[in-house]
Amino acid sequence: RVVVTQSDSGRAFPAVDLAAEIESLCGVKPAAVYGDARSALDALCGESFIACGTITLIAEIAAILA
Repeated sequence: RVVVTQSDSGRAFPAVDLAAEIESLCGVKPAAVYGDARSALDALCGESFIACGTITLIAEIAAILA
């Protein structure tokens, strides 16, 4: 399952646009799109996950999980 989000950075690629790119290039429609990392993590309800993205996004996720 692919879930898409974005960092709080002003330079972040919008999650909705990233979801469209994933569907177009990979043929996979993301299961969900969230505008921020906290919402995406909350939706996981404790499930394991792999995060891919910029150091900014990873730092946000690490801070939320700390």
